This record gives sequence, structure tokens and C-alpha cells, in this order.
Amino acid sequence: MNKWVYQIEDIGLDNEQCLLNETVFHNANGYIGVRSDFEEGYAQGYDTIRGSYINGFYDIAKMSQAEKLCGLAEEKQTMLNVADTQTIFLKIEGETFCMFEGTVEKSSRSLDMQNGFTQRQVVWRSPGGGTEWRSPSGE
Repeated sequence: MNKWVYQIEDIGLDNEQCLLNETVFHNANGYIGVRSDFEEGYAQGYDTIRGSYINGFYDIAKMSQAEKLCGLAEEKQTMLNVADTQTIFLKIEGETFCMFEGTVEKSSRSLDMQNGFTQRQVVWRSPGGGTEWRSPSGE
């Protein structure tokens, strides 16, 4: 077992678990960060904080204070979400891949903190049952 790799089996698909995994499996290096949501998106009605962030891109707003005292913030900086470059629509034999449709027979997700990448492996059967797909590196 590699101490630099965090891995889970059988990815949870409820909204709370998806939001947690967006944070746990994110990739960032101090300059750029990407939340780890599913590239194909979530089921309709799910909450997500999908985003890619670049350090140094901020929305700056003035914060009026009742008194000018040492140490009170006079402006607020909010990191901005930059263009979404994560979305991928994958069609397999004419059927669109989605973790929330069809049957996920096996899945895992890993974060390699030494080499800086996140990986998801899935064995999926399409809603029609005719197409089985194994992600790259899937067994």
C-alpha cells in the first residue's frame, strides 16, 4: 500500500457523498486548483461546487467599518471560479455515460498526492443493458 495514495472503493452517489468527494479528491498546487467532481456531471437536482481556481484572481470589495481601528479589514477578497474545462460527454456505442444512469458494477477513486493526479475507475452497464464499459486501467 502506497502512503501517498488515498483510495475508496464503490463510489457513493448520494449528493452529500459527491460534495464531500469533490473536496477530498481535488487537485491543487498553490497556483491552480480543480475540484474533483464527475466530468460528465451529476444527476439533475444535485448540488455541486464545480470549479477551477487560479490563485491571484480575486473579486475585491470594500468593507466599510464603523470605526477605523488597527487590524480591521477594509476590503474583502473572494477567489473567482475560472472557465470550466472539465466537462466531458462520453458516448459509448451511442449511449451517453452517466454514473447516475445504468448500473455501476464496480468503481473506485484515488488521489495520488505524490504524483499529483486523481483517477476514477468504473465498470458500467448502460441503461439498455447492452453496453458494458470499463474505464482505462479498469480490471
